[in-house]
Amino acid sequence: MFNVIKFVERERGGCLIPLNNVNDRIKSILGISMSSVERLKREMREQERDMLEKQNELIQLQKKLDQEKQNKEDAAIRATLRLRNPRTRSSSTSSSSSVTATSNFTLTTFMPVAKSSRKRGHSGRPPIILTENQKENVRDTGVGRLRQSSGKGSRLVSSALMGNSGFHGSSIDIFETTEKNCMDSSHFLAWIDRTACLLRNEFGKYTKIVFVINNAPWHNRLTNDTMPPKRSWRKEYIIQWLNAHNINIPVKAAKTELLEIPMKNLPEKRYEIDEAAKKYNVDILRLPIKHCMLNPVELAWAGLKQFVRDHNVNFRLSDVQHLAQEWMLNLKTAAVTTYLNHIYDIEETFKKSDVFIEQLEEDLVDDDDDDELDSEVEETTD
Repeated sequence: MFNVIKFVERERGGCLIPLNNVNDRIKSILGISMSSVERLKREMREQERDMLEKQNELIQLQKKLDQEKQNKEDAAIRATLRLRNPRTRSSSTSSSSSVTATSNFTLTTFMPVAKSSRKRGHSGRPPIILTENQKENVRDTGVGRLRQSSGKGSRLVSSALMGNSGFHGSSIDIFETTEKNCMDSSHFLAWIDRTACLLRNEFGKYTKIVFVINNAPWHNRLTNDTMPPKRSWRKEYIIQWLNAHNINIPVKAAKTELLEIPMKNLPEKRYEIDEAAKKYNVDILRLPIKHCMLNPVELAWAGLKQFVRDHNVNFRLSDVQHLAQEWMLNLKTAAVTTYLNHIYDIEETFKKSDVFIEQLEEDLVDDDDDDELDSEVEETTD
């Protein structure tokens, strides 16, 4: 603890060790050797793997308990149906026969058995007949029928990396949120930093790592020094921004005039997640805007949602989380290959379309040149 206090006091005037040099900072803070730092990091990774294995065991146990509970409910339903519809003989015929054998003859007696009122696809209950007023009330108010959910309340948000062999287990992040508080740039930035660090430690220093993402708002948050001023800012804040970027400020300029100056001198855009990934030598590749069909993880999300729909029998948020994590951890390489091949086909279609459009544009330009040449020849002839 004393070493930590001394290290913080020494850095009061500025960073003595660069922030991206994590190992040296840990070594200086804790006052230990570099081998001890590596040992601590290995122990941390082992604890993370143990926690993930325990979490998977809990998921399997919860699934087993839910299945046992479902089996008990099914057995109770079958027992209730048998009590409601007792059958002394087989219901396949309207009568049954009992045969008694003696030494001289055979006696056959017929015992009538009533057919069950239950029909195929029907519960056996009497039909519900509504009056015209009741039907009108259902149509107007919706009372008395199963209505679709409004979508309000808690929900789950997930982030995960998918590679050629499936989802990366340590990158899976599923958390509960509300309708108004979904994914935000701060949470996603922390996830990028943590995941990039884990992958770099796992694959080594020289392995090329690239994250392919779309253009969601929380993916494109600019750094503070490249974020342009907003129109809602007060005049003194705009002046502070101009001073921070070493831009001359006109004397007695109005707010509208001050806002025009940054727009002509905007710095090059830099994104927070790009800077976070750059610390671990991880590249960020963004897909074109409104081209989600080029993102294979969208196909994976569709499969995940279908799996949850098919297996969600209790309609609890915790069950949905367990099902989602189970599906992602058990995604097969063959399914990922299918997703990627589908994306490759779409990419080839786009390439062929580009070639066709470029050829069409060249033909149109050639036609325009020919028309201009013909007109010049006609003018010369006249």
